[in-house]
Amino acid sequence: MGRGGFGEVYRAWMTTPGGLQTEVALKILRPDPLRRADASARFRDEGRMLSRLQHPAVVRAFDWADLGDGHVALVTEFVDGADLLACVGIGIGERPLLEVIGSVASALHAAFHGTDPDGRPMQVVHRDIKPTNLRIGRHGQVRLLDFGIARFGSEERESRTESDLVVGSVPYMAPERFSERVSSPAADVYGLGCCLYEGLTGEPFHRDTRLRDLSAMALDPRAAAEHLATRLQQLPATVHPDTRALLERCLSHDPARRPTADEVARACERLATEVAGPTLRRWCTQVSFPEDTSFAATWTGRRVTEGEEDPAGEEADRGRPRVVHQAGATVDPDLLEAEPPPALSTTPLELVVPPVEAPAAANGWGARLAVGTVGALGCALVCLSVAGALGTLMIAVLGSGW
Repeated sequence: MGRGGFGEVYRAWMTTPGGLQTEVALKILRPDPLRRADASARFRDEGRMLSRLQHPAVVRAFDWADLGDGHVALVTEFVDGADLLACVGIGIGERPLLEVIGSVASALHAAFHGTDPDGRPMQVVHRDIKPTNLRIGRHGQVRLLDFGIARFGSEERESRTESDLVVGSVPYMAPERFSERVSSPAADVYGLGCCLYEGLTGEPFHRDTRLRDLSAMALDPRAAAEHLATRLQQLPATVHPDTRALLERCLSHDPARRPTADEVARACERLATEVAGPTLRRWCTQVSFPEDTSFAATWTGRRVTEGEEDPAGEEADRGRPRVVHQAGATVDPDLLEAEPPPALSTTPLELVVPPVEAPAAANGWGARLAVGTVGALGCALVCLSVAGALGTLMIAVLGSGW
């Protein structure tokens, strides 16, 4: 479904030991020898964080698995629909847009003030609020995605961000993030303001996305105020005055003048009852959602196994994928990292990933992931099963043709 610097995302089916099926998203981390340790730590942090953020607008995490050769996968909830950027393209109205922004603002408030199992505040700051990370389901559900670069205060986190490292999507970053080393919840509110502006006008708040120009404006409050005044003039005349006022506060150069995420959530909830137009749920039933972009991906047509003994018992091959079957054909394991991936037949390819260490005898878990292309439409089928003392977990991943 998607590919970025971190890796790839696949659409999937998860089958529980009892036979219940749930559609999920499978996020597979790209192995990078130069940043593998930190990237893997962030990946585990993201999964741990999502599993504890119990909010209806935060995407749920189910589990993560080591697929071998540096590949780790995070299994999360899949929301059938489109991101906010795509919804802006098909004309989302002010009322459903306010519902989306309000739901995400509520999630941000809960993420910062939520507690870990020991009762300590998690203090999560997302740091990458942008339209493509706001997912809208076909039934009106809203989810905040991608906590991969989020900062949180728990001592249990594994990754450590360098003090002078600025991370995020530059056009949606708050001005203070260009000069301050620690992100605050107010920076996420600024990102929400950018999303609200883009939803109302169909254009980004910052049309000039050059880092040099944006950083210069971030250090010049007067220039930032002039830019805000100019952009607010581009709002449609139909925008509710209170929506305009809320937007102006969210996009303030001074973080102290911005509302809190909870205040944004409450304001959007109130405005959604005053603004004309269909509710978010009704709007979702009236529009044709754009299909997710899909493509032939690295794991399409492959099956791997995690957590099982190497049947050949060869120490040299432990942790390395080994071709088992593909309708008489073979694929060199060295091609696993090739870009673009090698051409595969429509018959599923089965790979076995022997473990680095033998699993525990009492309650060890294994995982099997199978990816196969299906039919002339180019759909891909991936099956991931996690087997252990409690049963088998299967995930079938559809790679294209959604």
